[in-house]
Amino acid sequence: MWFMVVLATVVIAESFVASNDRAEPAITMPLRNMSVAEDETISFVCKASGSPRPQFTWYRDGKRIKAVNRQRYEIKDMPHGSVLRIEPVKERRDKGQFTCEAANGYGNKVETHGWLDVYPVDHNKGIPQGYPTITINPKLKSVEKGRDATMKCEAEAPGAYRN
Repeated sequence: MWFMVVLATVVIAESFVASNDRAEPAITMPLRNMSVAEDETISFVCKASGSPRPQFTWYRDGKRIKAVNRQRYEIKDMPHGSVLRIEPVKERRDKGQFTCEAANGYGNKVETHGWLDVYPVDHNKGIPQGYPTITINPKLKSVEKGRDATMKCEAEAPGAYRN
């Protein structure tokens, strides 16, 4: 009889410890705003604390991202966080606000937001539109050790301020 009483006390103590071990989710690494050239790769990283460990859900402009059956989006879990990888980034389809939501069934869901700005690429030049382009490249020169050398280089930037 005494053995059963002790066993009941241990079970009650274990359940009491487990119930006190809960903590609401909290964002520990918020999303950063990102800029990228079209056709490149981008990764958003989101971290949150909480007990039990939070589950993460991703959104673009308020619509849930489901990485299943998506070829360009990949969602990976990491310790205390989640990574959303987009490859290749497309300006019209990916530009916008991304949200990472963390929830663990205890307390309120928490979220963080980051903006993705995508620069379209001028496929004739292979660079994003509006980026500066080098119009005169520097040329190699032979210079004596310890001497100075001057190399000419020029660039143009559409829309840049000139004085």
